Amino acid sequence: MQRRLDVPMVGLGQPPTGLYVRLPPGETWSEVMSFNLPVRHRHVLSGAKGPRPPGYARRLVLKIGYYSGDLPATALAMLEEAEKTLSTEPVTERRLANSILGPLRGSLSFSTLNEDLRARDQQVLIPWTNGKLRGEKVLEVSIGGLYIPYSEQPHKLTLPDLTPCTRVEIRFRRSPLEFFFPYAEQQILLSEEERQYLQSLDVLRISDPSVLKALAREISAGMDDAFFTERARADLI
Repeated sequence: MQRRLDVPMVGLGQPPTGLYVRLPPGETWSEVMSFNLPVRHRHVLSGAKGPRPPGYARRLVLKIGYYSGDLPATALAMLEEAEKTLSTEPVTERRLANSILGPLRGSLSFSTLNEDLRARDQQVLIPWTNGKLRGEKVLEVSIGGLYIPYSEQPHKLTLPDLTPCTRVEIRFRRSPLEFFFPYAEQQILLSEEERQYLQSLDVLRISDPSVLKALAREISAGMDDAFFTERARADLI
């Protein structure tokens, strides 16, 4: 499993976009990987070959990409340098493709891409650049002695249908304050009373039809296998 962008793309496919989270010195960030069994093989950055018969994975390798320093500033500096260079030289398709401007398109497009993030000082979206955004490092861990069933056969995504529901209960694994507002810069915008109220909630009960309809629509667009942050875990009943 890889969560990194500095890898080549083989064959046809939709280039991914990575969400990087800022971690100041001394802070930690934990995530959970949730997947159904058998694990379904998904080709993201390589051309799909013919499916192999179902089997068992005996080893798990996890690779996580990261950057040291100020990633948004690094990306903007590279874009501005490329824009300055192209402004003084003839622009050709090949020159543009070999530049970081090819995948990122420019400093304005890069800023527009990140406008809707909930916490722009803590997160940044980086489109796949085919290694042109230099400096990504990789943390890697390998775990052996496993016996995980997997399959490469076609699989239809099945998600729960909440349309008939008249009431939903959300039980938070951790504080709703962290669930809805994971960053300190978000939490300080709340009053002390609002923070205490969110921390006092164990269960959120929803019966408003319009809210239920919106919740059902969000879940219908979800994923059955995904990474998610530890603080964002909740059970729906």
